[in-house]
Amino acid sequence: MHVKSIIPLLAVAVWLLCLGCSAPHDNPYDSESERYRPPPATPSELAGRIHSLHITRIFPTTPSYSVIAEVYGEEAVMQDSVWVSFNGRPELTLRLIQPENIWAFTFSASYFGEDDPQLGGVVGRPFVFRSKDNQGYRHDVGPVYLFRVIEGVPVVATPAGNDTVNSLPLLTWQPFVASFPFGYTAAVVNITEGFQTTVWTSPLLGDSVLSIQVPDSLPLPEGDYFWTISVSDSFLNSSRSKEGPFVVRNEER
Repeated sequence: MHVKSIIPLLAVAVWLLCLGCSAPHDNPYDSESERYRPPPATPSELAGRIHSLHITRIFPTTPSYSVIAEVYGEEAVMQDSVWVSFNGRPELTLRLIQPENIWAFTFSASYFGEDDPQLGGVVGRPFVFRSKDNQGYRHDVGPVYLFRVIEGVPVVATPAGNDTVNSLPLLTWQPFVASFPFGYTAAVVNITEGFQTTVWTSPLLGDSVLSIQVPDSLPLPEGDYFWTISVSDSFLNSSRSKEGPFVVRNEER
């Protein structure tokens, strides 16, 4: 073949090669395309849960209700962002709680409507979670439902009313009655210059336990405190008592 006839063919080949390299990336399967979306991730080790929190206080006297949405699991720490939506409403962003590696968001009762402060209308309605992990894969979790709101309130017995106690007080409370299985959890809070710090929380106690002593390994320094008793069910729904204020003073004084 004559050299002059080969040159046009080479030019066409080079042009086609360049065209292939610079073609617009509008293929959704092209990773450089704006239309590209990562393939769905394989099933992830993520789970979601919804539970209610009912808190009563000495002041203000109006009880507060809230709903806590959580995503947890082995892959929780690998997520870049997590969102939750309730009953089809716009998504809200969860926050990563460490070192537990749980993504959480707390809904106040007002989010669900001023006419339902005790969250009765939220029970049985769907919450759906969505997440994006560190590699851009997306995951859906849910729907998940709120199973119960605990209306009853546990009551502290002693100490209370600013009783003076030693560094290892015995905490007692009144029996709580419910139609479902539950357990108790006691918590002691120190008050110093207006700041509140939880200094001890008991393990989950059986429903027949009505007292617990602050352990010998954690004697309370002198100061002002209060304690609370909470009940919780198997779905982590809980109700907390009003505070029981007390004062720790050394017996030698």
